[in-house]
Amino acid sequence: MKNAAWVSIIVTLALTHAGSSATAGLFGGYSCCPAQSCAPCGDYTAGKTCCPAPSCCPAPACPAPSCCPAPACPAYKTVYETVWEKQCHTCCKTVYDHVCEQVPYCHTKLVFETCYKDCCFTYCKPCFQTCYKDVCFTKCHPCRQTCYKDVCYTVCKPCYTTCYRDVSCTTYKTETQNCTRDECYTVCKPIVEKKMVPVCCGEWQNVTETVPGALMDQCQCDPGHWEYDPCTCCCMYHAGCCHVVKVQCPPTTCCRRVWVEKTVQQEVCTTRYESEVKHCQVPYTVCRQVPCTTTHKEAYTVCNCTQQVCHKTVPYTVCTWQTEVCHKQVPYCTCSWTKEVCHKQIPYCTCHKVCETCYRTHMRCVPRTVQYTETTCVPRTVCRQVPCNTCQTCEKPACPTPCH
Repeated sequence: MKNAAWVSIIVTLALTHAGSSATAGLFGGYSCCPAQSCAPCGDYTAGKTCCPAPSCCPAPACPAPSCCPAPACPAYKTVYETVWEKQCHTCCKTVYDHVCEQVPYCHTKLVFETCYKDCCFTYCKPCFQTCYKDVCFTKCHPCRQTCYKDVCYTVCKPCYTTCYRDVSCTTYKTETQNCTRDECYTVCKPIVEKKMVPVCCGEWQNVTETVPGALMDQCQCDPGHWEYDPCTCCCMYHAGCCHVVKVQCPPTTCCRRVWVEKTVQQEVCTTRYESEVKHCQVPYTVCRQVPCTTTHKEAYTVCNCTQQVCHKTVPYTVCTWQTEVCHKQVPYCTCSWTKEVCHKQIPYCTCHKVCETCYRTHMRCVPRTVQYTETTCVPRTVCRQVPCNTCQTCEKPACPTPCH
């Protein structure tokens, strides 16, 4: 009921004072109010005069018009104006949250189980036994005997005799002779030449480059709008749509050093050599060997062998073989088969169905109420006293008379 009363007052004021800014402020919210409407209104209850007061009145007074024989005090009237005040009120809106919940369901699966059964079977088992038998065999073993015999041998005994003989010896004597010979030799004469050669060189220069920024995704929202809801008698704010736009980041300036090549003509000295043949007398020494023969006595030894017969006793071994009959127990193996009954557990697989409870994730929307604060401009009517255009004479010049 309170909101309905305010709406009726606002509609009446809007029809009385037609203005686009007032209408926009009424239905558009705080963002649509003009700046001058939201400024402080001040105290408009006290009237002001804009003219200097005469010397006879202590209060401010306007000069009397030509129709008034005496100075008159100004008259006032009440003027009503509409000012806008900021008011904050709490609103509610419904927000949906996405909630994940586990929903149970029944699932049947096959379970495999291993069982065992008793199986009886017969098999033959070998039984080995060791036996012995008497074996007769002949063995020969050697019989050795040492004997001696007399042996004659001849021994040669050396007899040494010293003799002398004449030996001719040839020696060589070195003789030298100085000679000269003509030799040719080659001399390299250096010749220096200068020429201009292109040389590749360069220098480092600083180069500044601007690298454009990377493209990034940025979320931008369109401007919203206010809409009047006749059911709740309130202005509802509808936000604009959000969309993703490509935004380029600011460029980056980088400085790097670059090698700049250049070719410079440089004077280079080159040396070449020319061959020249020259002659010179070279001394040399010739050596030759001259034989000289000399004779001297040389001693030598003559060996004469004298034979001598000697005797000695030499041992020797005589081997004879003797035969002997021996007996020996020889082992041998016998095999017999024995039947044996055995039992064995044989596995086999069985299958049966088992029902189990599983869970799957389910998404659902849960509504909840969220409160938010909204600021609007509400009109208020204020009154103030302004001077009238008509003039009246005062009974007492010192007191101003207000107009009704």
